[in-house]
Amino acid sequence: LVAALGAATLASASGIAVVANARPAHAALGARSDFNCDGFSDLAVGVPSETVGGSNIGIVQVFFGSSAGLQPNAITLRIGAMGALGSPGSGDAFGAVVRSGEYDGDSCSDLAVGAPGVNAMGLADSGAVFVFFGSATGFDATRTQRIERGVDGIAGASQARSGFGSTLANGDANGDFVDELAIGSPNDDLPGAVDGGSVTVVYGRSHDWQPQRSEVWRQGANGVIGGAKRSDHFGAALAFGNFAVHDVSDFSQELAIGVPGKDLTGIRATGAVVVLSADESGLSGSGSQQLSQNTPGVPEANEAGDGFGASLASGPLIGNDVYDDLAIAMPNEDVGRAKDAGAVVVLGGSVNGLVRSGAPRSPLFVQGYRGTPDRPESGDRFGTALAVSNASPGTRNSDLVIGVPFEDVGRAADAGGVAVIRSLHGSLTRSGPGWFVQGSGGVPGASERGDSFGLRVTSGDYRGIGVNDLAIGAPYEDAGRRVNSGIVTVIGSDGARLSSRFVSFVGQDQPGTPDASEPGDRFGYL
Repeated sequence: LVAALGAATLASASGIAVVANARPAHAALGARSDFNCDGFSDLAVGVPSETVGGSNIGIVQVFFGSSAGLQPNAITLRIGAMGALGSPGSGDAFGAVVRSGEYDGDSCSDLAVGAPGVNAMGLADSGAVFVFFGSATGFDATRTQRIERGVDGIAGASQARSGFGSTLANGDANGDFVDELAIGSPNDDLPGAVDGGSVTVVYGRSHDWQPQRSEVWRQGANGVIGGAKRSDHFGAALAFGNFAVHDVSDFSQELAIGVPGKDLTGIRATGAVVVLSADESGLSGSGSQQLSQNTPGVPEANEAGDGFGASLASGPLIGNDVYDDLAIAMPNEDVGRAKDAGAVVVLGGSVNGLVRSGAPRSPLFVQGYRGTPDRPESGDRFGTALAVSNASPGTRNSDLVIGVPFEDVGRAADAGGVAVIRSLHGSLTRSGPGWFVQGSGGVPGASERGDSFGLRVTSGDYRGIGVNDLAIGAPYEDAGRRVNSGIVTVIGSDGARLSSRFVSFVGQDQPGTPDASEPGDRFGYL
């Protein structure tokens, strides 16, 4: 990779013409996880190994925002409670992934929870997803929905060990201002392609989200580019975005799908990203793109095991324009002699789509180069987690948050860190990045071996001040002798940037928080 880090590939993004009166690109700003409609973002934390009644079934705890920040008196969600149908079982992994969206058009955020270890239809680890609908009084237990394939109109059929619900994303594929829910099954077996993977999309409907429409996407079917191969893991990462805004009435969002195990040009597991097109009818395989490091305009080149597409995030990051851009991680990228150090590339949107005519140049971010914090080391896996946030006012001032959970801090192996690439005038800048590790730079706590600080990252306006704070999950943090109990650190914005002057913790040992931290809970999946 070092040879590729020249001025051409690492140049700052250049601006392009703005489509007059076009809808702004999807903004990361605002209370998008506001489950009780009070104007404050709320925080859902997955605890996928929480033990209840002697079984590690998993729970989700939801902390509500306020002018004083996140409040400790969380509510607890699990299978068999709050309207979530079914009986919890050991290994359900409820809370392994959580995602907020607006699926029924009532302006209150809703919460989707993945439980990829659920035994659906009698099949081991076939997986299920639960949707909890928000209201002015919080979650409405009478409307909770369980989603599994082949039931209640959901397309497809359950498979054992498919990983259905391992990944989730929400976005507006048909431009009706109600979110769709994309559900990844990266371990789905397809004809001739064990672990080829698939993605199920359930369409939202204003005021009554009953899944009258759903569809299954896989490579080589329904016009989707490429063909499914063994261990592709199509659906291992998902992100919606307005990557191609054609005119003022084009509000539909495309769906980017990570395929990190994809073999290309005879190179094993170099990885790819497939982008489904979208219009007022919804998603379409026609005109889909397959992106890799060999795509013209994408820095670097395909190499074995890079895992391009292992994590994704979208938002207005470069070009100071109306389009969303796509951040793509290759966490197993080798940097010089640093094996699996990791890298992240940002591909620019345009009227024609990602990295097509009119798109800004694609910046590449690697630790230790051109202002990116720290330095590349073997096993860092820079980019394992990605998020887009706004720590300063303005919908186009979107920062890129990069989790580095296997970063060694001093002698603490895999303690973890988080890099924040800041935005200036509507485009990412390499000056003044943030670098957060526990026990340094004003961040409380201590970096300890195996904490995995930054394994999950998300953001929200938890204090209602008009800009976002950053939540960082460390699910393998030890609380005293309680190994891998987990914790979440919240770094607040000072109105212009994230600042360690505004730091708080969210955990099960806080006074007023239900339950208590226990060994192996892994609190911190965001």
